[in-house]
Amino acid sequence: MTVGFVRRLRQQIAAYQMVAWLPLPVLQECYHVILANSLRRAWAAIDPAARPPNWLVMYKREPKLLEVGFVALAEFEEILSTIPLTLAQPEDLATSAATKPLEERLRYFITAYYLLPQDALILSEAERLGVMAVATLDLDWRRATAFDIYTCPVE
Repeated sequence: MTVGFVRRLRQQIAAYQMVAWLPLPVLQECYHVILANSLRRAWAAIDPAARPPNWLVMYKREPKLLEVGFVALAEFEEILSTIPLTLAQPEDLATSAATKPLEERLRYFITAYYLLPQDALILSEAERLGVMAVATLDLDWRRATAFDIYTCPVE
């Protein structure tokens, strides 16, 4: 589902000649999801009688298991390389006079839309960039009514 969504997004960006920004927290979140899912699958493949209580404990005991997700990271980066997007650098996120402090916007998005902190941070930085249209696989973001949220339909 994720790969298909990114491929459709790439086509739409190219067709509409849209500008696509990728704030660093979004890239971090994508990497986290890819690696966590790879670790979850590795954990689930272990005999239940022998495996640790959860995938995070397994990773903490044996960090090199993170390697199970490295191929998926490379595949994701390959897909990203085909999309005309710009990685938003910290200097791109300079606060304008009209923008409230990042920590205030972070708290606002958490409390107004019931979002977890990482999602609220991404929206806060998007807002600071003046980006009000966001593509995501995270259905929680549909609650952020101040933005145009593009996501996959619920299956």
